[in-house]
Amino acid sequence: MSRLIHSRPILPLAAAALAAMALLPGTASAADVLPPLPALDGPAPASAPVGSGWYLRGDIGYTAYRDPETRARVGGVSAPLDGAELDPAPSIGLGAGYKFNSWLRADVTADHRFANTATVFSGVPNAAAFAQGDLSASTVLANVYLDLGTWHGFTPYVGGGVGYAWTRLDDFSVTNCVAPCAIGGIGLGTRLRDDEEIGGDFAWALMAGVAVDLGRSLSLDIGYRYVDLGTPEFETAAGTTFEVDDLTAHEARIGVRWTFAAPEPSIVPISRSY
Repeated sequence: MSRLIHSRPILPLAAAALAAMALLPGTASAADVLPPLPALDGPAPASAPVGSGWYLRGDIGYTAYRDPETRARVGGVSAPLDGAELDPAPSIGLGAGYKFNSWLRADVTADHRFANTATVFSGVPNAAAFAQGDLSASTVLANVYLDLGTWHGFTPYVGGGVGYAWTRLDDFSVTNCVAPCAIGGIGLGTRLRDDEEIGGDFAWALMAGVAVDLGRSLSLDIGYRYVDLGTPEFETAAGTTFEVDDLTAHEARIGVRWTFAAPEPSIVPISRSY
């Protein structure tokens, strides 16, 4: 019974001892036990840099014209010709564009197809005459592309464009044959016009290809383009107009695209106050 009486003051004494220890200097507090708060100072999240999607491009190519249907018109009378042959020609192009996101981009391109030999026959296989000249063509196209995803640095794409084509015919002549011209017969040449004739029309194109990432903002562009140069017309000095129905070509192209480097984001600290 005496042991129970003497043990009762122990609890109040222990509580008083703990309170005294909490008041002593150097004793750990709850704030010392908890981990420190994270610092608020640091760079602000960088937004997408404006202007980083602009790019320049340069291309070379090989143009294979499809042999078109041709007609000759004198006065108000138009008659189909029997055949036309267009030799292939090299091409060169420049352009500038903008990549809006990972799958959409657009550019404006200017291309020139160098002169090739264009021959038109009348009366094949026993031609009575043929016309010949050096044909060149230039285009300005506004194009839109869909990039179809990137795998190991390779990005396939498809696209289309519309614009205008200028077709030029130099050193044009007509030969009247005394033997079949189509098999190399002897002809009597009559030079009708020695300067150029220029025709123009609406043009459009379809493209497909693949871009290869070369690093340092460069990519190699390997592509195919089908281009429609419209229906140019050329009038000779004798008053005959040659009409080319739907001048089209298949083009193999290779080029380089260079994307402007994105500006370095500025670091703006976030201030804090208490």
